[in-house]
Amino acid sequence: LTQSFLDRFPSSPFSSSASSDDGDESFSALSVEQIADFLGSMVARFMVPNEQTWANKSLQSKWISLIDSLDGPLVQLLSKTSLEATNQWERLLLFRSLLRDVAAVLDVSPEKCLAFTLIFSEAGRSPEAFQKMVTFLQELIASFAEPHKRQLAITRASAIVEQYITIYFFSKTVKSPEILSMMDVFVSLITETHSSFVFPDSPDFPKDEKTHLVASVSWRSYLLQRLFTVDPAIEAEVQKKLATAFVSQSLDATPSVLLALAVEDSLWDQISGLNASDEAALQIALNQIPLIFPAEQRVGDAKKLDHLISLGRTRFVLTVLGNQITSEVPTVDENLSSFVAGLLSPEDAEGLRVFFMKQLSKKRGVNFVHKLLHDSEFRRLHPWVTRWVETPFVARFLRVKHLLSCDISARLKTYKTIRNAISKIAQGDESAWTQLVTQSCVDARRRGEFLSFLPLAVFKEISMVYTTEVDNDLIENFFEILSTQSFWKVDPTLKDLCAGLTLNSFSGNEEWQKLQIINRNTVSSSQVILQSVFLHIIAVVLAPSAQPALAAFHSIMKHPQQVSHVFLPGMAEDSTSAMMAVMGGKWYECPNGHAYYVDACGRPTEELNCATCGQVIGGLDHNLLDTNRAIESADRSKPGYNLLTADESFSKPFFTERALAPAGFRLLRLITHAVLVFRTCLLHQTPAHLDGDLRALMANSDLQQAHYQSHFLKQFVNDWKMLSQVLSVGEEDTAILVHECLNLLHERAGLL
Repeated sequence: LTQSFLDRFPSSPFSSSASSDDGDESFSALSVEQIADFLGSMVARFMVPNEQTWANKSLQSKWISLIDSLDGPLVQLLSKTSLEATNQWERLLLFRSLLRDVAAVLDVSPEKCLAFTLIFSEAGRSPEAFQKMVTFLQELIASFAEPHKRQLAITRASAIVEQYITIYFFSKTVKSPEILSMMDVFVSLITETHSSFVFPDSPDFPKDEKTHLVASVSWRSYLLQRLFTVDPAIEAEVQKKLATAFVSQSLDATPSVLLALAVEDSLWDQISGLNASDEAALQIALNQIPLIFPAEQRVGDAKKLDHLISLGRTRFVLTVLGNQITSEVPTVDENLSSFVAGLLSPEDAEGLRVFFMKQLSKKRGVNFVHKLLHDSEFRRLHPWVTRWVETPFVARFLRVKHLLSCDISARLKTYKTIRNAISKIAQGDESAWTQLVTQSCVDARRRGEFLSFLPLAVFKEISMVYTTEVDNDLIENFFEILSTQSFWKVDPTLKDLCAGLTLNSFSGNEEWQKLQIINRNTVSSSQVILQSVFLHIIAVVLAPSAQPALAAFHSIMKHPQQVSHVFLPGMAEDSTSAMMAVMGGKWYECPNGHAYYVDACGRPTEELNCATCGQVIGGLDHNLLDTNRAIESADRSKPGYNLLTADESFSKPFFTERALAPAGFRLLRLITHAVLVFRTCLLHQTPAHLDGDLRALMANSDLQQAHYQSHFLKQFVNDWKMLSQVLSVGEEDTAILVHECLNLLHERAGLL
């Protein structure tokens, strides 16, 4: 755009006609503000997509690329210009979303796209413009007859609405009256009452309506966060609207939960960049205490809103205070202790108590919280602890911190039944367990499924709920019940695994201990997540299955010699054939078997010397020397486990083989290394270097036999880290994805 200015406004390829007025001003004579104003007018004049742009795929692609390239520098320059120029740029960003995310994906006609731009030709920030846009998008959704296209249109159109609100109402150009004019729309979206939207988490709206847009939880949460950071001049009006809307909302309704979390998130934004245990963070938390218990309580509609806001502030304060406790007994001052006691003492404060204890366990571990709950000084400062610790719930609530927020494996019928039976044993009722064992031993298939998921259930219900120091009697009782079962004759290895998970000991198995599956009293959340993934993999692989993929992993675990002659999932492929597929040409070998490449047509036109041994290679006039031979394009990947000690994929998250998606490639390797860890550490009782069947599988690897265990364990942990990096999500989200993939593998085998 700057070059266009210097070149006297040449015609723009994105405008049907473009002309400019001549002028004598020099570039150096203009201020930054004048240049920015001019560039803003250029945006309005030349960059708005016209009929030719909407109708031409090539022009659309160029236009999107141009907008993308200008997004950073132009916005920075427009920050010094008038609001009108910035408004024009915001319109273009919205048009880009329509073109890139809707029109290009769904083949929307140019006429419809042009109609969309006309909606915002005048004032874009108004309830009327918003409703026009929603109506346009609903008509667009209704125009698709195919269910899959209609569903895709709903998703894409909903994203456009989200972009509209983000761009138009939460930028520097928005004016306070414009936000107030949209408050009824915002409130109806947040409280799930807008008639044009379906709310996925609410049963009150007709999900079969074909033209409804979708209002997601994340979108409504974003709206609330922004409404709590509006200009102070309109803060009272905004909260008045929210207060009226939330009068009828119950405290556990989704909108109420989102509001409390939005308040908490806004406070965390204030200490972004600070450590939660810093003095500055503590001071911000202490400043919130008078606001939680204000001297004057509002009444009427505002009472419910104040309660939710106080709840969000309380969560923030309790988290910061939990991070302050660094010794066995809290060292915070007496006023602070009184504050915590005041929050957690009421009978209806059960949720806050659990929340506070979870924050402590995240910071210091489960064992610390158990000691704290039984500490006499802590009980003196917090009398409610003495009453609360005697309830059955307290012994179990800590497990939620260790497990994912939702146990995605719980929908597997057998696994869920086993967990329930084990939970009943912990409560003194063995009847459900006895009945389960009787039913599971009816035939070999049921017994196999029961035994395969038993270790995972023991891990979730015993290992991560009870500690050896506090619950030793309960643990020993469960072990006694477990060890006397006759079904262990089928698979003694699983008995050893369940015993180790129950008693917190694996008889000095050093490599197994490196996985940190013992010492559950001090184990971190990250380790627990990885352990649950490992045990779920083992359960799915061991379960009776008709799935070919699972059968392959089962063979790697139980009968590695049977798959030593085939290519294993996730192993290194033949690099020569891979390059031939990409580069074309042909590969040849010199008399001593060293490979070389001939490009273009693939036939040699000159004679050279082999770079490795010096033998003559190539040929003349497209004729290969008789002493050389062509390498066939057939895949010559080495069978079995063929990774080398200098594996180049170890530290490259996006490395892949056989054109697999990097995430799929890492998941395959994760499962492969998990079953090999299980075999070398638990399944095969002899040392790994004496395992003849495994040696056959490892024939094409340079790994020393004595290092099998440590190598597989190292690769398993690394595959997990690489998978999280590929997905660009946290370990909990990665675990949810892996658990879901494993569930699908199991379900498709017809076991549910």
